[in-house]
Amino acid sequence: WSKTRSEQETRYSYDNRDQITSVLRLNADGPAQEERYRYTVNEQIAESRINGILSQHDYRNECVTQAGDSRYEYDACGRVIKRTEQKRGFRPQEWRYRWDDFDRLREVRTPDGEVWQYSYDAFGRRTAKRNIIRAAWKQNHHTVSEVRYQWLGMALSASEKRYADGSPALREQWHYRGGFELLAKEARAANDDTSDFYPILIGPDGAPQEMYSANGRKVWRRQRSLWGLAAANDASPDGRESCDAGFMGQWQDEESGLWYNLHRYMDSRTGQYLSQDPLKLGGGLNTQSYVHDPVGVCDPCGLLGCPTDFGSIPEEHHWRYERYLKGGGTLEPDTWYAKAQTAWQNNAAGNGFEQSVRNDLGLPVGAGSKPVSINGHVPDLPVNSQYGVTDIKNVTYLTSSPQLEAFSAYAKANDMPFNLIISPKTQSISGPLLDSVRATGGSVSVYDPSAKVLSPVDIGSQGAWSK
Repeated sequence: WSKTRSEQETRYSYDNRDQITSVLRLNADGPAQEERYRYTVNEQIAESRINGILSQHDYRNECVTQAGDSRYEYDACGRVIKRTEQKRGFRPQEWRYRWDDFDRLREVRTPDGEVWQYSYDAFGRRTAKRNIIRAAWKQNHHTVSEVRYQWLGMALSASEKRYADGSPALREQWHYRGGFELLAKEARAANDDTSDFYPILIGPDGAPQEMYSANGRKVWRRQRSLWGLAAANDASPDGRESCDAGFMGQWQDEESGLWYNLHRYMDSRTGQYLSQDPLKLGGGLNTQSYVHDPVGVCDPCGLLGCPTDFGSIPEEHHWRYERYLKGGGTLEPDTWYAKAQTAWQNNAAGNGFEQSVRNDLGLPVGAGSKPVSINGHVPDLPVNSQYGVTDIKNVTYLTSSPQLEAFSAYAKANDMPFNLIISPKTQSISGPLLDSVRATGGSVSVYDPSAKVLSPVDIGSQGAWSK
C-alpha cells in the first residue's frame, strides 16, 4: 500500500506472478475507487474493471486487437495503424497512424480531421510535433500548433509551445532529482521575464500526482488508473496549470491520447506499446507490452524495464540468472544477487570433472578463467587454433542442445573444429550432434580422471555412437 499526504491511501493486491490484480484508492474528499485486473498466461491484460466499468482485451499474435470500446489494426511490421473507438450511442471515432522505416511514429490523423506530424533527431529523440491541419473548430482560436523539445541525454529538459503564427506561447523546463524522477516544472509564458516554479509530488509508480506553486498552493493533480488512464477529475483547480509527464520518461500527447516514451508510444487503455520493442526479444517475450508491474518497475526509454544490477556477471549471461528474480517467488534484491553471483562463479570455474581436464591440460581454473562467450554460452576450453571450439560433458546420454548448436555453428563459420570431451560414464552420443562434429573436422575424446588420460573416440563417418 502507499499513502499520498493525508488525502489518499492506495492499497495493491498481487497474484503469484507479482502482477497487480486490484487497486483500492481511499480518498478523504470523495468515494473510494477500485480497479480489478485479470491477466493472460503471457502476463498481458485480459480484463480490467475500473469503478465497475468492464473492459475485455483480445489478442492476436501477442498484439491487442480489442480493448473495451477500442479496436486496433496493425501493419505487417506489428505497428498499430488504426484505432477505432465505438461507444454506444455515438459515431465511430478513428485515429490513423503513419510510421517510417525506423519504427518511428511520423503522423497521426484524429477523428476531427486534424493531422499532427512528428520529427526526430539521429538518436531517436522527438524534436518537434506540428499540427499541420487544424480542426474546423480551432480555426478562429489561438491554440498551440507546434511544440519543440530539448534533451539532456535521454531525459526531456525543456519544451517550447508555439501558436499557429509561430509566436511563442509557453516554455517549460523540467528539473530532475536524478535519472528520470521529476522534481519540478519551471514555466515561463510568452513576453514574461520571470519564471514560475512548481514542485512536483511523485507517486509510488514514479508518475507526478500533484503539483504546487512556490507558496505551497496545489495547482494541479492527476488521478490515473494503474496503467496510466486519466480519471475524469484529472485537472487543475483553476484550469490554468498542467503537467504533461506520466510514468518515468513518458510525455502526454493530447491529440492522440498516447504517451510518448522516447523510442515508442504507449497506450494506457491497453498497457501496450503501438510498436514492437527495438530490442526485439532482448526486451522480453512480450515485445509490445509495457512492464508487468507499473508500480514496481519503470521503462523510461520504451525499451525494457529499468535494468537490474548484475554486478560482475557479463551482459551476455544476464538471461541465465534472471530466474533468481522470480522462480517460486521474487527474492529480495540482496538474496537474489548473492545467489546469482555464486552461480556465476561456479559456472565460470566449471564442475569437478571439467576442472580435472583443464588442470591436466595446464589451463587455468576458477572464476573468470573462461572469458569467451558464443551467443551467451561459454565453451569450456579456450577458443583458438589449438583447441578449436571444445566443450566438456560429464553426462550419460549426450544429445544436441542450443548451446552445442551455437558452438558448432561458430566453429564452422570460423573454419575451426568443433570438439567434445566426454567422461567414462557417457553411454551414447546422438547422431545429429556427431554430424555437427564431423562437419567441422572435429573429434570426440574421453577423459579418464583416475588415470589422467585423454583418449580418442572412434565416432565413424555417420550416425550415433554408443559404447
